[in-house]
Amino acid sequence: MVRAAMLSLLWFACGCGGGEPPTLPSTHGAESSASTTPTAPETPATEPPACHVSETHDLASPSSAPRLVALALDDSGGLLLWVDAAGATNTLALDADARGRGQPQAIDLPDASGLLALARVGSGYVVVAEGACATASHCLQALRLDAEGARAGEPAITELPSAPLTLRRRVLGAKLLLAISTTHAAPRLITWTPTPTGLHAQERVLAQGAWPEEADATILALTTDETRWAALYRVGATEAPTSHVVLALANGLFEVPTLEHALAVDALAFEGDGLMALVSYEFFRPKLHRLHFDGSAHVEARELLPGASLPSVFRGQRRASLEHGDHLDFMLLTPAGDRVGPLLSVVDEGRAPADVGRIGDDYVVAAFVRDRIEALRVACRPESSP
Repeated sequence: MVRAAMLSLLWFACGCGGGEPPTLPSTHGAESSASTTPTAPETPATEPPACHVSETHDLASPSSAPRLVALALDDSGGLLLWVDAAGATNTLALDADARGRGQPQAIDLPDASGLLALARVGSGYVVVAEGACATASHCLQALRLDAEGARAGEPAITELPSAPLTLRRRVLGAKLLLAISTTHAAPRLITWTPTPTGLHAQERVLAQGAWPEEADATILALTTDETRWAALYRVGATEAPTSHVVLALANGLFEVPTLEHALAVDALAFEGDGLMALVSYEFFRPKLHRLHFDGSAHVEARELLPGASLPSVFRGQRRASLEHGDHLDFMLLTPAGDRVGPLLSVVDEGRAPADVGRIGDDYVVAAFVRDRIEALRVACRPESSP
């Protein structure tokens, strides 16, 4: 989901879209013409809860309130990372129940408050942060961590042409891929591969020829399968007459006319001889698009009504996000961006540094509460439930 107020779309996750809330059930009962006795108004039906906090336990007790909390989780466990008030970065390995394994340890990662990604890659983790470096004002610093969260080698430094705007990240085999856009520059794909001495970085510009002057790109989506990657990005603002969407593949770049009016791409996946995309619009319901690898439409897009069944490539891809307001709220979303059930308040303090990850069918929120970082396990009703 991480710089506290980072530019929109700059944190994984987990983050991502925010479709319309489901329509509430009707509360109007049938009127009886035979009855003249006034009756009390019916109590409006409330949306049934989709999730609840099933367990809470402590993870760490920082000496001061952290600036940032981040999680990388899967079914076998994961890693908690936090940056304290002095800028020091700390990690704690987690077991399959999201409980601490061993003791927290400090790692040398300057300026990790500009954290952009934390992901499990191979047997360890890769953390990516943005900030100044010796040779440029904007750089990415990627560091490999071992399974216990300890530093494993020297950081890989990648210069950026300007300040970051948007990004998406995915893991492909034993590599971390990051599609990133920066101010007034062509987007690029950066790949980090673990090596015995740290990480090897490769950079690929996702554009051909001269980039339009003062144009910004927005990374809409990045997906992978076992061997391939695909990215979608927009050139210019959505409402601009010259704005267009580009599909970037390993073998070329292709314009996608059918996504000209897309506001966001909630999900993208390889399927058969093409791609499937769940796309949001400003004034319409999300639509399912099928695309050829040359960017042309496979069939006409299909509108997705609330609760509509999705292709198998998107099943099991519900997403969780955190809303910072008067409280810290947990929100569950379908792959098409529709909210599942009401918001769940998990922490009274809405500005608490926090992140959310997934273990099996449950979600884990790591948040700084009073004087410690807590893990709150959130159980949600199965995806097939109404």
